[in-house]
Amino acid sequence: MTATIGAASIGAVIAIGGRELVRARADVLARAALAAGGGFAASHLLGQVLSELGHREEAAQVLADAAEHADESVTEEARAQLAVTRSDNLFWGLADYAGADAILEEAERTVTDPGVSAQL
Repeated sequence: MTATIGAASIGAVIAIGGRELVRARADVLARAALAAGGGFAASHLLGQVLSELGHREEAAQVLADAAEHADESVTEEARAQLAVTRSDNLFWGLADYAGADAILEEAERTVTDPGVSAQL
């Protein structure tokens, strides 16, 4: 539980600032959250951070691993948010337009909640 709270807290710190010090150390903090057992939330956070820092290939791998290892405890909303993050990284960062579309299409097929579906 502490690791999950840690991942959420780190995410909040990263979201607060575009401060260069925070940005420069964000990947270190996100990797620490993942190493501490932060699970899905920490993996998603690390992927977001890597993407923001321009490490798009590594972000794509981390985010794909998060999707592959998501268990039944991961909510449909969290899975949809991950799909959007993955799609954004592929589309904007790697110019993989077909891959970005495929991820969103797959998410749309698996989502049952209309409110979550609307996010896609």
